[in-house]
Amino acid sequence: MAKLKVYYFSPTGGTLQVARHLANRMGEVLHAEVEYHSYTLLKEREMLPVFDADDIILWATPVYAGRIPNKTLDYVRRAVSANGNFSVALVTFGNRAYDNALAELVCLMEEGGMQPVGAAAMVTRHAFSDTLGAGRPNEEDLAALDHFAELLAKKMENREWREGNGKLAVPGESHPEKYYTPLKSNSAPAGFLKAKPSCNPDRCSRCGKCLEVCPMGSILPANGMPAFDGICIKCQACRFICPTGAIAFTDPEYLSHVAMIERTFAAPKQSEFFVSASDNKGCMKYYIVDAFTDKPFGGNPAGVVVLDSDSFPDEGLMQRIAAELHFSETAFVRRDSEGEFTLRYFTPRAEVDLCGHATIASFSLLHRKGLVAGQCLCHTKVGDLQVHVGEKVMMQTAAPQIVATITETEEIYQALGMREPPSDSPLPVQVVSTGLPDIMIPIPDVETLNGIHPDMGAISAITKRLNAVSFHLFAFADDAFTAHVRDFAPLYGIPEEAATGTANASLTYYLQQCGCIGADAECSVLQGEAMGRPSVVATRILPDGNISVGGTATVVATGMLE
Repeated sequence: MAKLKVYYFSPTGGTLQVARHLANRMGEVLHAEVEYHSYTLLKEREMLPVFDADDIILWATPVYAGRIPNKTLDYVRRAVSANGNFSVALVTFGNRAYDNALAELVCLMEEGGMQPVGAAAMVTRHAFSDTLGAGRPNEEDLAALDHFAELLAKKMENREWREGNGKLAVPGESHPEKYYTPLKSNSAPAGFLKAKPSCNPDRCSRCGKCLEVCPMGSILPANGMPAFDGICIKCQACRFICPTGAIAFTDPEYLSHVAMIERTFAAPKQSEFFVSASDNKGCMKYYIVDAFTDKPFGGNPAGVVVLDSDSFPDEGLMQRIAAELHFSETAFVRRDSEGEFTLRYFTPRAEVDLCGHATIASFSLLHRKGLVAGQCLCHTKVGDLQVHVGEKVMMQTAAPQIVATITETEEIYQALGMREPPSDSPLPVQVVSTGLPDIMIPIPDVETLNGIHPDMGAISAITKRLNAVSFHLFAFADDAFTAHVRDFAPLYGIPEEAATGTANASLTYYLQQCGCIGADAECSVLQGEAMGRPSVVATRILPDGNISVGGTATVVATGMLE
């Protein structure tokens, strides 16, 4: 009977919590005995593990400065020595980033003779902070971890998969040279490498618990009090275990770094899961990415499926996947070469030639996975688009054009619940395209805009007749935004969209042609207010007259389509 052996470094218990949950669920499915082995303490790292031929190995470590903790790295390198044993890599990180830690661990496993079949990067509470990553892993994290455990266990039981198991691909550098440089609140490097904790003698109970948990054995007794004389790796084990709160880190550089990460990385990060390449036979990984926002559950959500193969799946399958995910659009991404990708887009009902927010979501995800940076080429059914990936993802749209000017506008406004067109509007109703044709419709003010209750049947009929995708409504306000907008595309199964890239690019061209903005304008459009999903879409008129559109995006969740 196979054993699942868990080896973990977990000074504060967070990594062990996750490893235990994953191992127990895998053990249940595999009917395997689970053993736990700590290498947290100095004495536990004196002996190297020995693995039997049938052992499955789960190796778990927290991320320290973007990598495997420096003071355990040599031990891990020597310890992960086996003979083709299936293994799983697990790293935990405190809501900042796991950087190169997962790639480094997987590489060490492979070089040691193990066969990594899965890897996970799980968000846990940051050891430095009471707020960063607080409450993680939460129920959603653990449900995803259960699914990952079950998937791995079932695949390990599958003989065909076992014999054809491929290489495990994870983000990051396999042989990183440097660790992450911690920063202070002013973005300067934080020099707290030699900082150590202190103990308040008035609060210390002299229990001696802190002496027992230091991974470096650096805390010694001195007149009943702890003396912090040796190497300190800032693991916080002594602070966590102190029953009276007597131990604290008071170094100013350290505290400035804590303030910086609490401010900069407050938005929840997502746990991520990876399986070896052959696992993609019969299943695909998808991502839920919120575009045009830097906060989860804002902006416009898109499904993104990053393909491992050189060809797209059957169109019927892609359509069914889009219908199942049921976002306004789902993008399927094929990597053609370095910095070159082909994207196809599906609504729940049909394939469309282009989708701005799904493009922004896709390239933001690729950037997060370390696959793109700088200038990229995106092939779509409307042509080739230039995409620049940096702090924001900005994509150049297709050449802008006024498709038609609509002079009889009564039925358009009636479909919006307005009895008649605005009598004092100098702006026309026009069909404008930067890849997809949308109807630009001026509304008198933001209050009227947000109070509109559209007739979806009427809008579907009008857009179909005019060969347009959506009604794109806009209004001006005396604020920082160029315009406030709403977008209705029921013909394509999208009652209202929280952010639309190409439609706002068309709006930018429309406003420039109408003389509302200059020929080199940079615009900021607010959309999704009425839906409770505010989105900020950035647009820019380029020197050649074309439009670029973009913004930020955040990954909300991942999953597997089997």
